[in-house]
Amino acid sequence: MKHAHNETEVLIEIVPEKITKWDYKNGKPYRIFIDISNKHAKKELYL
Repeated sequence: MKHAHNETEVLIEIVPEKITKWDYKNGKPYRIFIDISNKHAKKELYL
């Protein structure tokens, strides 16, 4: 763990592996799935 300038503060590093993002196109909801570790993304209509 890394420390910030102040000894009482702790800096935490977060490395995401997967992200889910919501998007709307023409009023329809979509989810975008991003798999960072496998360098893959897909978009699906949310019903």
